[in-house]
Amino acid sequence: PTAAHKFRNGLDTAGRAVAFLELAEPLADGERLTASLRGKPHAVSGALLIRPAEVVHDFLANVCGFALNLSNFDDLRAQTAHLEIHGLVADAGLTIRAQVDEMMRSIGAVWSTAMPGFGRLWPWPDDANEPSRATVGKTASLSAVADHGAIYTVLRVLYDYDHAAARHRRALQVEAPEAIKLYGRIERELDARWLRSPREAQALATRDLADNARPRWRMTAEQDLADVPPGTLVVDTQGFTQLC
Repeated sequence: PTAAHKFRNGLDTAGRAVAFLELAEPLADGERLTASLRGKPHAVSGALLIRPAEVVHDFLANVCGFALNLSNFDDLRAQTAHLEIHGLVADAGLTIRAQVDEMMRSIGAVWSTAMPGFGRLWPWPDDANEPSRATVGKTASLSAVADHGAIYTVLRVLYDYDHAAARHRRALQVEAPEAIKLYGRIERELDARWLRSPREAQALATRDLADNARPRWRMTAEQDLADVPPGTLVVDTQGFTQLC
């Protein structure tokens, strides 16, 4: 900690608004400088952007310049209003899609710009409404096979990422005892670097492991889904249900 510094705003060589932190003395050899950031405020209200839908919308609309209104994120806002995310967008090597994936993966959500409401928690919690449904005609060439290859019985969630130290500060591990008896200890890690709360990390880990500590049916079918948006539960006349 040091009080011998001065803070000012200005422009960098590319003409972008930046913040300058000037120290009274240069850093010693091997010494590192870190700063704690308050975060980005909402342009109108001034409140910090901490809700997942608001953060993703701000990134896509105000940083990347896509024509997206906050109302496009209503479903995601309703489902994640209790969650907080905090992070830093600073990796120039990440594509826009990869950056959004990183944010959404941290809360256990799937997304698509063509999905009504933009995204939703997946698998959805027990107290959440199911996705919208669409009924289509008879499915052709339907086949199904049980898949054990993606099972894991122990999940370790890495969260609370420290950008200055380039590592996660905390981790949380959950286990599925009954699944371990059947399949053994199969461990996986989930990078939830935008999460900060242990409670939210545990809820994510519990929901994810409950869905993945069991065999899955992999179903393949031919169906005309031209008018069905992503994120819709598709039900055909045979009773076959799948998430589009």
